[in-house]
Amino acid sequence: MMQRLRNSGAARLFGTAGIVLAVRVSGTLLTLTYTLLMIGVAPPEEVGHAFAALSAGFLLSVVVSLNVEAGSIRFLPLYFENERKADASGYVFWCRRTVLVMTAGLMIPAVAILIWRNGLAELGPYLLSFAAAPIIANGRINSRHGIALGLVLRAALPRMLVRPVFMTAALGTANLMDLDLSATQIMVAFFVASSLATGLQWLLIRHAMAFRHETKPDYSEARDWVPFGLMLSPMLVMNEYMRNLIILTSGIVLMPADVARLGISLSMISVLNFGLNAFDMVFSPKISRATAQDKPRRRAKLLTVCGAGKLVALVVGVPLAWVFIPYVLGFMGKDYAGIEDMFLALAIIPASKAIFGPANLVLNVTGHKKILFWCALIGAGGIVLGTLAGHAIDGTRGVIIGAALAAAFYQALLFTMCRWHTGTDTTVLSLMWDKRRQVAA
Repeated sequence: MMQRLRNSGAARLFGTAGIVLAVRVSGTLLTLTYTLLMIGVAPPEEVGHAFAALSAGFLLSVVVSLNVEAGSIRFLPLYFENERKADASGYVFWCRRTVLVMTAGLMIPAVAILIWRNGLAELGPYLLSFAAAPIIANGRINSRHGIALGLVLRAALPRMLVRPVFMTAALGTANLMDLDLSATQIMVAFFVASSLATGLQWLLIRHAMAFRHETKPDYSEARDWVPFGLMLSPMLVMNEYMRNLIILTSGIVLMPADVARLGISLSMISVLNFGLNAFDMVFSPKISRATAQDKPRRRAKLLTVCGAGKLVALVVGVPLAWVFIPYVLGFMGKDYAGIEDMFLALAIIPASKAIFGPANLVLNVTGHKKILFWCALIGAGGIVLGTLAGHAIDGTRGVIIGAALAAAFYQALLFTMCRWHTGTDTTVLSLMWDKRRQVAA
């Protein structure tokens, strides 16, 4: 009987993981779809403004929440296990109020900077991105809280699927009706989509959050909540919003039409990146378990197989994308000529992830949080500097190469720190290096 229950639990776990993976695949493909649909309803300049505004909204959402919600999986289970409902309630309220306070504190200076930078004429898309930022932040909070409380599907699925489905439907309808949209109108659709996603999340997990009203909130643990979130903020940016960081930084030095071409290229790269990340989703739990159980040989085998799979996927995926791009260019028109060259240069980003392997995973499992923080902070700074320096050296082409090389440098830095501090090689050569280490010992 117990065995049957364990098997049933495992089946549910794998079923949930399979659903999440399928939804993530669907969301990634729909995101690429609505990105391409933008081309059919807006000129390159408006698409460029929309890309910059979208990126500003995503990155600002990290700032307004201070990423405090990152501690959900650590703090909420701990509080409930020890019957500390006051602390759990305080943590939930603290996350929401942080967004309110930070939004109010940042909105006025941010709007002033935008008026100084772009003038009133081009302010519309960015005002909408600022309005969407706290909504996106609350969506991330809902997701983290829901997952920590065991509501994985209810918390994660709306965040991953509702926005791309709505944007695809809205822009697809605009294409069918042969409408011409501005960046502001595209951002209105984005604001509505983000609001729907976050609202649906809350409806699905609200019943599990009733505890927050059952006791007086205790905020005494905030001294732990805030530093924990801030420490993980650079990693959130580099793991989820690197593309947005590149686009937003490039918008400082490139014309909007060039930003549009860069954004389309990065969207194509995102699909390739997701294919590689699928290997990490499969192998990460096993690698983590082997690392925690101090089984270096098994970990080396897993890292080698994972790395080999990524390299094969890269060797197959890049040529396939190269074959696909001319058909996409036929749909885009002459305004987007040169996308294929951008794509090849930006392929350095997924290539570096495949070559250097999941060094961040090994560093995380072995408890090197500070190293991860500094690597991510340096990586984010490197992308900004690489993008700006690249433009100074070689214009648009320099921006692309500079951003791609900076992203590769980040992966190389993680790998170097992992080898130095843990002695683990995370490349496809991991098994070979482990055998050499054993012979030397």
